[in-house]
Amino acid sequence: MILRFHKVWVLVVILIFPVFVKSQESMGLIGGNYAGIQAARINPSLINGQKVYFNAQLISNTAFFQNNFAYLPHEDVNLWGLIFGSDTLPIYGTKHNNYRYYDNEQLKNGLLIANVYGPSAMISTKNSSFGFHIAARSYNSATDIPYEFPVFATEYQGYAPLHHIIFVDKNFQVANLAWSEVGLTYATKILDQYDHRIDFGITLNALFGVSGSFLKVYNINYEVIDGNTVDINHLDLDAGFALPVDYNTNEFTFDPSRIKGKGLGADIGFTYSRMKSNWRSENTRRLCENKYNDYYWRLGISLLDFGSVRFNKKAELHQGRNIDIYWNRVDTLNFENINQLVHDASEIFLGDPKASFTADNFLISLPAALSMQFDFHYLDNLYLNAIIVQPLAISEFSVRRQATITFTPRYESANVEFGVPMSLYKNSNPRLGAYIGFGYFTIGTERLGVLLGMNNIDGLDLYFSLKFGFLKGKCYRNPDTGACFNTDNHVNKRY
Repeated sequence: MILRFHKVWVLVVILIFPVFVKSQESMGLIGGNYAGIQAARINPSLINGQKVYFNAQLISNTAFFQNNFAYLPHEDVNLWGLIFGSDTLPIYGTKHNNYRYYDNEQLKNGLLIANVYGPSAMISTKNSSFGFHIAARSYNSATDIPYEFPVFATEYQGYAPLHHIIFVDKNFQVANLAWSEVGLTYATKILDQYDHRIDFGITLNALFGVSGSFLKVYNINYEVIDGNTVDINHLDLDAGFALPVDYNTNEFTFDPSRIKGKGLGADIGFTYSRMKSNWRSENTRRLCENKYNDYYWRLGISLLDFGSVRFNKKAELHQGRNIDIYWNRVDTLNFENINQLVHDASEIFLGDPKASFTADNFLISLPAALSMQFDFHYLDNLYLNAIIVQPLAISEFSVRRQATITFTPRYESANVEFGVPMSLYKNSNPRLGAYIGFGYFTIGTERLGVLLGMNNIDGLDLYFSLKFGFLKGKCYRNPDTGACFNTDNHVNKRY
């Protein structure tokens, strides 16, 4: 199928603001004292303070999508009707789009995440904990996109209200990274004096890149004259891709065994806990005899997803600098496959179909972030939790997390756990969520209003996990402890 260039705008909006839904932090999976190995996702040192000495996760899936451009009005669309096929997408405007968009001049951002964690486990000894996990992860991010780009994608280049305006835009990026991950986690006490405790934890990950791509624009100064003409006064950009497709036919050739890149990643964290007592387990022969020591509050700090993947198979890096062109035949650019698009664009902008190619490898960094966590044991089974996540850019090309602040009151016990996360996405967009866990199964969302049909659908969040574990201080062959063993009622041994 031949695509004309003005329809490339539509491809841009599909890439930047996808309609699939996949998750960010998933508070119901990482925030409690029964989270087990999942707690390492926000801070690896947290696994050393869990109420379980052994935890095994069979599967966990998180699904998150958020953007500030396109949306479906909640009064026009029933989300569950769309999911189960009883409703169809509405149609808007003369271009017959299936969405509306926020008509403002704010920079646009989008994030689409899919994380699937397979069999994973952790085990704790008296002073240390060990864990492992395997996962398949995918991040798709659009960062600081100029407002007019998705508008042109929606209305096409012939949209007269944006003609004869000189746009000067800088430093925006679209990136994709999909990879498999195998990780080992170690956490241990590094201070345990009186009622003060500090834990350190680290996770080392081997990364296997399945797909990676990016487009980064450093500077662009341009004017759209009409539906056929663009005057580009200056353009600097880099682009790279290593995709599971045939570049000559665009046929999908995904094969998980065909790794296109490798890399290393790490999570590092510390947690300080103000303990309720200074007793310690002594002379224990079995892991289950090491009892849980409760805290008044704890404060953690962690560096997450510090690492990168270098793609060197079917990888291409392209570069354009100081591009200055009056392009008056935009509508004549046709392409049937990726190679043709890249070669034709290189010839138009640089005068040679091979001039843009600069390397057969490139590096994309993980969605690195700095996080702080605070957990306050309010009363009995009631806790108050706060988490701050601030994204970091550790290399030139990267997928980007979005900044979040989350406050979660929760109730937790061995058999039932529930919480109500209240969060600010990008520190400005409020969201209300809920999660509940019954024994082995946990399910939750951080966009409760969307699921209930109360908010416009500009994002969605859903996660679940299936896991089991064994409580600290409860040995199945020990008649002195039962299924309802409560460590808070245990008579503590003090020095």
